[in-house]
Amino acid sequence: MGYLARALRLITETHKEDIPINSCFLIDQTLQEINREWKPGTLEWMRRRRPDDWARLIELERQINGEALQKNKEELTKRLTEYKTLIGEMVKAFKTPTGETGSLNFDKGSQDL
Repeated sequence: MGYLARALRLITETHKEDIPINSCFLIDQTLQEINREWKPGTLEWMRRRRPDDWARLIELERQINGEALQKNKEELTKRLTEYKTLIGEMVKAFKTPTGETGSLNFDKGSQDL
């Protein structure tokens, strides 16, 4: 989770005077919710195995940045919800034993990235 949190926190710190406090709170709250179910390795797996979802994640991050800077709370909330949902789906798929969407290789005892 560290990468996502660092990236979004860097953005909020860099533009702190431009981003209203409630936007920072919404972003931080979303990251905390994501962190509850986070599985290290998910992003790398997603980048390699789910390029369309990876591209969507990057686009959502761009939109979140824009909405926060534009102080558009309604759209920011929508984008953060989409972001959290997408990451949740990827974490769930990443935790699934080897199979259709699986990522864990129990035969080798290691993660199949």
